[in-house]
Amino acid sequence: MSVHIMAQVYKMDLPTQQKFLLVTLGDFANEAGGSVYPSVATLCKRTGLGDRTVRRYLSAFRESGVIEIEDYKKVGNRGRIPVYRLVMARIRELVAEEEEPDEDGPQTAGAAGSEDPQTAKSDPQTAAGDATDCQAPAGNPPVNPSEEKNARARAATRRAAPLARIGTRTAI
Repeated sequence: MSVHIMAQVYKMDLPTQQKFLLVTLGDFANEAGGSVYPSVATLCKRTGLGDRTVRRYLSAFRESGVIEIEDYKKVGNRGRIPVYRLVMARIRELVAEEEEPDEDGPQTAGAAGSEDPQTAKSDPQTAAGDATDCQAPAGNPPVNPSEEKNARARAATRRAAPLARIGTRTAI
């Protein structure tokens, strides 16, 4: 996969499943974004999405111009599968549209020309607001690191126990 394709896809404002499918398509692409021909079954296996979901997203990508069909590839006696191409120009265009600020929307601190970056950093209210956004709620006491580690280990054991039973067989 091209790192450039992946970087552009990650910048897109898409729901998680659609973004993951597009990244997976990019994983099959060459540097120019072409020669993408995984089967729907392969995409389902890689992404964990259902058959109809993958088909619906591929259709939506084609309608929006993000991917297009280059050609069809013959696969055994079953027929042919489409060879997709990621349209990088369209992806860049969508990313650029998403990054453009609204003319009527509110300006954020530190936006181009709105205020000096040094002043924004030294403003005590801004600094305090940023710090309080990341703190834990006041009602929760600090967690002892060893207690947190033990709790994570117990949770992992509970999650793994059902999985361990799936692979076991009982003697008849």
